[in-house]
Amino acid sequence: IASFVATILIITFFVTSADSATFVVGMFSRQGDLNPDNKIKIIWGAILSLMAIVLLFSGGLVAMRNTSIIMALPFLIIIILMCVAIYKAFANENSG
Repeated sequence: IASFVATILIITFFVTSADSATFVVGMFSRQGDLNPDNKIKIIWGAILSLMAIVLLFSGGLVAMRNTSIIMALPFLIIIILMCVAIYKAFANENSG
């Protein structure tokens, strides 16, 4: 029973994540429209699904892991800069 519940929860997580991703990408492609057309969301959903399928068949989980690491590197720089900014803000607050 626990494995069945876990499977349902995982499927629900992936479906809601994919729906959110297609909504956000559709919104961006419509210049910030808060209600993108279903046609746009379906197209983006198909593109994202095809990308995941290609990654799975080309290199399996290793390819997906490497791609996620490469895509996360720019965010690492942003996070480091945010840490520096917070440190400077706290230093200014303590000295003033």
